[in-house]
Parts: sequence; C-alpha cells; structure tokens
Amino acid sequence: MASSGGGAARMDPDAATELARKGVTLLLLDVPKHTVLGVDTQTSLLETVLAKNYQGQEDLLLGELQFSFIAFMVRKLKTLVETTFAWDLKNSAASLVDEDDEFALVVVETDGS
Repeated sequence: MASSGGGAARMDPDAATELARKGVTLLLLDVPKHTVLGVDTQTSLLETVLAKNYQGQEDLLLGELQFSFIAFMVRKLKTLVETTFAWDLKNSAASLVDEDDEFALVVVETDGS
C-alpha cells in the first residue's frame, strides 16, 4: 500500500479484494469528524455486467440508461399534462401516427392500442 502526501492511501484493487475475502479489518486513524467514508464495493459488479451484457462498451449501457430515463420522463410528463389540464391522452398517439410511418407500429404498441 502506498501513501500519497495528502494522507490518502492507495491500494491495488485486486489486492484489496483478496484482503476483503480473507476478512481483513480496516482501521482508520485521525479521520475528521463528520467525514463520509465511501467504500466502492460495486465496481466489480458493474464491470461484470458490462463485460457480460455490453461487451465491455460503457456507451451501450449509458445509452440504455439514457433511453430508460427519457421514457420514464415522457410517461411522467404525460401524466402531469393529463392531471393538470384534465386532458385525456389515452389512445391519442395511435390517431396521430401516419400508417406509412416506419415507427407507427412501435407507437401503437407502446400506446396499448
């Protein structure tokens, strides 16, 4: 374990994982009051998911998370508009889609029609 000038200790992640498996005890000295100690225990899990499901490409996971967030926000916005203005937007997406549109099937299926 190497220590930098600022008092922060650095350790090889593989060595830290091996020590954790063996049940090592961590003793922290001279920690200021109200200091939040953050121990990253999820990095290896994230790396496993990236390797298994996304071929190690972080951009694919990020894109999926962004799409999920946008879909969630659109649903919330629809609910907000319906409740605020007393509009009934149910089944309205299907009526707005041109049948020649290549995404028409996706909109109709998402709308539940």
